[in-house]
Amino acid sequence: MSKKSPNDLFAIIDSLNHTKVHLFNEGYPESVYKPFIVNKTLSNFSDTIMHANEMNRRYHIPVKYQYEYLFNCIRKRKRFAKWLKKEKDEELAPIMEYYGISYRKAKEYVKLLTKEQIQKIAKETQKGGVD
Repeated sequence: MSKKSPNDLFAIIDSLNHTKVHLFNEGYPESVYKPFIVNKTLSNFSDTIMHANEMNRRYHIPVKYQYEYLFNCIRKRKRFAKWLKKEKDEELAPIMEYYGISYRKAKEYVKLLTKEQIQKIAKETQKGGVD
């Protein structure tokens, strides 16, 4: 069995891409396999995107069979991509704090406010330091 814990989703992704050790035969529970995350991860690569799309189209298939399909169709190769993260918008944080609103509402407010108003809000919510 792998050095990783049996609840590690990344061990499953690694077994599909690189190690080619069938983890369900090694004792991993099927509940660890999350089709959405596995398919999202595989969709980052040109040689696995079509396989991920097939599993997205056939979401009703049991996870064991989805894993079997991907395990047998994907060629062994090291694949690495950074996880995409939401970028922080510097002008939204002061608006969120000033009005006490959510990120989504702040995005709407930015459309309504002028640059001068946004600068004034940023100045009023600025903390610490000398101006």
